[in-house]
Amino acid sequence: MVNGITPQSSNHYIASSTGIPVSVSENTTTAGTSGAAAEDELQDVEFNDVEGIGKTEEEQAIEDVNNQLAKAEKQYADKIEQCNKQIEKMQEQLDKLDIQRRNLTQQLFAGSDTSSIMSGLQQLNSQKSQIINNITSILFNISEFETALEESKINAQESIDKINDVITQKESMTKIQTALEGTSGEIKPGMEMGDIVATLGSQFIDVINSDAEGNAAFSNGVSQHWCADFVTSIVKMACEATGTSIPSGFGSSSVSGLKSWGESNGSFVQTAGKGNKASIISSTIKPGDIMIQKENNSSHTGIVTKVYPDGSFDTVEGNSSDAVKGRHYSANSDKLTGFISMKWWLQMYLIP
Repeated sequence: MVNGITPQSSNHYIASSTGIPVSVSENTTTAGTSGAAAEDELQDVEFNDVEGIGKTEEEQAIEDVNNQLAKAEKQYADKIEQCNKQIEKMQEQLDKLDIQRRNLTQQLFAGSDTSSIMSGLQQLNSQKSQIINNITSILFNISEFETALEESKINAQESIDKINDVITQKESMTKIQTALEGTSGEIKPGMEMGDIVATLGSQFIDVINSDAEGNAAFSNGVSQHWCADFVTSIVKMACEATGTSIPSGFGSSSVSGLKSWGESNGSFVQTAGKGNKASIISSTIKPGDIMIQKENNSSHTGIVTKVYPDGSFDTVEGNSSDAVKGRHYSANSDKLTGFISMKWWLQMYLIP
């Protein structure tokens, strides 16, 4: 387990094969399926997401979702085409009714029996009104089909996005495991815990190279700024790997949270506003300590990996240009607020 993330068990993302029953009457003289009935009959294709599936299964699941969506698109397209054909037939009927109405009107002007002609016109008008109502109902059905299709597309994309998130998380976990394996050869007997923390963090440079990977590896998959999550995760990984106690109350997803923890236990070393920054850093700060940047609208953190006599220092940082990067700072960096002195030298890790 790394920051609460564990490899998932194997399951499937499977697109539902639910059909889309739609009824539109073929009778052109009666109303088609009513709007309410059509809405009741619409059954969107559902895409069920179940976390924890293997890579091959994930790729197959994406293909299944796309296939189900294609099937849904064809079903809706067929229904819409069917509706349009009915509308064409009804339009032909309207054209015929208009011809009959014009003929009756001409007979009326020619002096034919007014009563019978008016009765005929009334019947034709009634039929025309019924056909127009049918067309309106079918147009409403078409609109419902189009809306349902768009919802199916959205559902499909959401399922694909979730599958891709799992893929990214699993790839990140593989990278973490590889990095941890690579660390074993770098840790030497008698190393201070701070050096182990710095060494472990450095293993992820050029390994985690995007926000998606960083969030998957260090933020439990939550999309957020992850520099503090990286620091928290590396410290906890180092402690768990060496059997060392995690500092009481340590860990936060925010820079402010880490800073507050340091202030609460007296381990925060402020450099902002000090005239002797270089001296403070070179004499006090060690590898494994935590840099805090809160000046000039910055909010960032990282793990110190090396301190130089002039007070400049190197770090390893998460969420640095959306990746894990190694950085170098001068003691007078205008963003630097201070450091959390982790006092790792009090807990030297003696490898058996």
